[in-house]
Amino acid sequence: MASCEGHIEALVNRVQEMMLKFEGEDSEPCLFLSPSAYDTAWLAMVPDFGEERERRPMFAGCLDWILENQRPEGFWGERDCHGYPTIDSVTSTLACIVALKTWGLGHDHIQKGMAFINSTSAKLLTSEGEDDHSKYPCWFVIVFPAMLELARDIGEQVTFPDDVKEVLADVFRHRRHILETKKQVEGNYDHHPPFLAYLEALPPTYKIDNETILSNLDHDGSLFQSPSATAAAYLATGDHQALSYLRRLLPNCTSGG
Repeated sequence: MASCEGHIEALVNRVQEMMLKFEGEDSEPCLFLSPSAYDTAWLAMVPDFGEERERRPMFAGCLDWILENQRPEGFWGERDCHGYPTIDSVTSTLACIVALKTWGLGHDHIQKGMAFINSTSAKLLTSEGEDDHSKYPCWFVIVFPAMLELARDIGEQVTFPDDVKEVLADVFRHRRHILETKKQVEGNYDHHPPFLAYLEALPPTYKIDNETILSNLDHDGSLFQSPSATAAAYLATGDHQALSYLRRLLPNCTSGG
């Protein structure tokens, strides 16, 4: 398992380096979100089927990483320079909860994560958009509602105080506005990535056919170099090139690895 953990940490470092690179190129600020827990959670959701057609996780080592890397406060994700959870911890924690629930693992971890979401996410939401809710990062406006919906779909009830419900409504309205006015599935992606880069977080109403997904895969099999979006691309299409990309990220973390 040590080898598997090493590959996961390498994935974390690799995508963080990519984030720094794009920040230095004055690119769209919503291109990447912190991958240390979020992307790992999405890889953990990818199923594999054994010889007896038994459904099991393709990357079991990612589930181990999730189980072993929950913060003492109950969240997964990053801290700021003062040691407090950042807003990305909300989406990362929800994604990790969904991954664990998908495979019936980590009941105590899920309960602890939900306690963090229900007790702390409201504070993070209000502090991030205290003056103007439209100032939330682009990636957050797209990803947070999707993770919230996914958590509720698997039976996890996320509760927010009344004074935060309007904030949530603003975030959902902002997402709808973005998706309705900026459908970027074709064009110049040098500085403005399309929403396919958030394939895993796009709502069912944002219909993208498999041909569009496959035509946008990079030469290495990735979807805009995003592990989470590539995982969603594989789940949607079953494309072997996308799966090869995921396996190259974590070569020793396949089921039973």
